[in-house]
Amino acid sequence: MSENPNPLLSGAPIHIANVGIELIGENLERQDVKVVQVRWHPPVRHDEELTALLDTLL
Repeated sequence: MSENPNPLLSGAPIHIANVGIELIGENLERQDVKVVQVRWHPPVRHDEELTALLDTLL
């Protein structure tokens, strides 16, 4: 039976897609890890009460 080595421990280059918190990606880049930063935010749900409140402020 052959073992599959863990690619994170094999010494091979690591490539990361970082979703969300940019600080994590920045710290990985400082360690010479190739990072692609994906700008993502959770979808906004429509809240009629909040919309009405905001309308009174604006």
